[in-house]
Amino acid sequence: MIDQYLLRARSCDFLGGVRGREREALIFHRLAERGFLSVAELSELLRVSPATVRRDLVRLDAAGRLRRLRGGAEAIVQGGGPTALTGQPPFHIEQLVNGPAKLAIGRAAAELCRPGDSIVIDGGTTTHAMAAFLSDHDLQILTSSFAVAELLVKESRNRVVLSGGEVVRDQQVLVNPFEDPVLDHFAASTMFMGAQAVGPQGVMQTDPLLVRSQLRLLGRAERLVVLVDSSKFYGRGSLVVCPLARVSIVVTDESIPTEAKRMLADAGVEVLVASSKRRAQPAA
Repeated sequence: MIDQYLLRARSCDFLGGVRGREREALIFHRLAERGFLSVAELSELLRVSPATVRRDLVRLDAAGRLRRLRGGAEAIVQGGGPTALTGQPPFHIEQLVNGPAKLAIGRAAAELCRPGDSIVIDGGTTTHAMAAFLSDHDLQILTSSFAVAELLVKESRNRVVLSGGEVVRDQQVLVNPFEDPVLDHFAASTMFMGAQAVGPQGVMQTDPLLVRSQLRLLGRAERLVVLVDSSKFYGRGSLVVCPLARVSIVVTDESIPTEAKRMLADAGVEVLVASSKRRAQPAA
């Protein structure tokens, strides 16, 4: 499984960018978020040439799936949102974004676990990357993610417990704002959680149902470790899951903005910078 994840990330980031239908899906998701994207932005996002982007836009405009404008494209507004959870990209699309950084972050987060620990792993592609590095661990793991549970069951000997709730297919997570006897009797040393954004207000998401479920999981853990690639410090979320004071550690990549380092340090949050070339090191 980890070999497949690495191959997927490398094919997107090092061997010519995102391909085929996955490229189209990523274009539509980002347009649904932003409304308009320039050719330059799409070229960087997809890791393909501007000429390839322009050909895609001409073809998709002709098919009536977006509106091509000078220098870029805009979304054609249709009924319904891009995903089942507000502002949350589909799991298989989000896996294509910043793949190498997520792998490095996942590896560094896995190194924080000790044999016999009881932990919570929230849903998301960065926490899924972490699960890929837990094959040799001996842990009790509560997760709200179908994808994480499947990976752990197939590739490890860890004890795996799924939280109850409704399945959200696009993000492969279980959400449940109600009482859950599984949660009520699980005690964890650490919760590992992703986020839509991290800012001065705290750890943020965009969907209230997801926030309520995350808060119930967070209530079972002594400390919180947040796994976010550096793009999440530029992102926005409309709902605060928790303030920075509740966060013990943020694991991120080498492109974390200087202002974000300062913000986290001022809040007393430890920052681990994960590198694909070396082991995670504390941020300077």
